[in-house]
Amino acid sequence: MKIILKVKRSFDSAHFLKDYIGPCAELHGHTWKVVIGFNILKIDCSNMSVDFKLIKKLVDNILPDHQCLNTFYNENNPTAEWLAGRLLKDIEKEIYSAAFEKLISIAEIEIFETENNSVYLAYKEAE
Repeated sequence: MKIILKVKRSFDSAHFLKDYIGPCAELHGHTWKVVIGFNILKIDCSNMSVDFKLIKKLVDNILPDHQCLNTFYNENNPTAEWLAGRLLKDIEKEIYSAAFEKLISIAEIEIFETENNSVYLAYKEAE
């Protein structure tokens, strides 16, 4: 049986797309929503892997809230696709720094630039 734990978070940030022809070339902001799925690798005697509160804190630590993504990441074109991959890598690092790598691994991430537009990145199955 495969169990995936999911958390949903949101943050506000701005960005612009250099060399893009259209309104997104100008500085503009979004309230981004991100849903992260974690493979459950181990459940303890209390029938839990990692407390939701700890996972939410882990994710919140890396979200670029109230930042300009271009300057925060030093990236010319921080698109939703690019941001999904970057957040995935940063969350994976946080899992290891919090010593959760034997309990959970990142399975998937979906980032919503708007309510109706998202990028979904399936990462890996539980091993």
